[in-house]
Amino acid sequence: MWAMEGAVSGELLSFGGRALVDESREVLEWLLPVGGFRPVQVLGADVRELGERHGRPFMLLKDHPDYAGMEWPPRRSDFR
Repeated sequence: MWAMEGAVSGELLSFGGRALVDESREVLEWLLPVGGFRPVQVLGADVRELGERHGRPFMLLKDHPDYAGMEWPPRRSDFR
């Protein structure tokens, strides 16, 4: 799994207190082009395991309300 980490703060980009993650680094970098953040790999097979390992809640990027109704994984060709 991949998350976006603050280059200075070291905090993971989150929504509603849950760190946002995706299986694809490329999807994170494309959909979350947030300045000052860099992609980092986080150990865990799913959000439950991530939460247990890291002691905080996680959310798959596809479950974020802004991406409701999108097909997943997204394809760049769908955004012309």
